Amino acid sequence: LSLAKRTGSDGIFIRMIAANSSAAIEGSLRVGDRLLSLDGESVTDLTPTAILERLRAIQGAVHITVSRDPQ
Repeated sequence: LSLAKRTGSDGIFIRMIAANSSAAIEGSLRVGDRLLSLDGESVTDLTPTAILERLRAIQGAVHITVSRDPQ
């Protein structure tokens, strides 16, 4: 999973999902999704690096809340 800030946008967005990763296998995340929370805790004010560190520290399943452009 690769995350990035978008110029002119607030928040952190999914830039890339690696093939055969947990996110790719599960299938609900999409490139371009904006991350809102991890296990109910807001990540809207965190950097991409801080979010990835939190994801790596989680043992087992994680609930990720995103928003998606309806296009």
